[in-house]
Amino acid sequence: MYGVDLSVQFENLMPAIGLGFILGFVYDIFKFIRQIFFNGKTAFFITDMIFVVVCALSSFLLFVAVNSGRIRGYLILFEVLAACVYRFTAGQLVSAVLDKSSMLINAFFRKVASVICVPMKKMYTFICKVSKRFEKNLKKSKINSENPLKDSAEL
Repeated sequence: MYGVDLSVQFENLMPAIGLGFILGFVYDIFKFIRQIFFNGKTAFFITDMIFVVVCALSSFLLFVAVNSGRIRGYLILFEVLAACVYRFTAGQLVSAVLDKSSMLINAFFRKVASVICVPMKKMYTFICKVSKRFEKNLKKSKINSENPLKDSAEL
């Protein structure tokens, strides 16, 4: 008989459901990382492709560990259903918390960047003014000196 006993199916079902919940949480983590560090459609595509690879690899390892490498449709179905249940229940809370924390982290980084960038801009403008003044004085000293300095092109 090629069928699988019902008890074996239920033994295989629980790790698949657990993996579905874990993959739902992993998607929230990928979304959180994307919100903090990356911006744009390209980053969205790349993080989603990495997530798909993680899902495929983890499902493959689940089939190898639990079911001796045999792929069963009900295991894939229950992985997907568990991920959907996670997204519509606990995932809503986790997403809200991660969204709020990513906004706070981005605001913190913007504040730090503004604290660092404003003095750097002032220092840059000061250095530009000093270098222009130095060039003017160098030209004047070339004109007024008895031994004028040679240009770098003349060397």
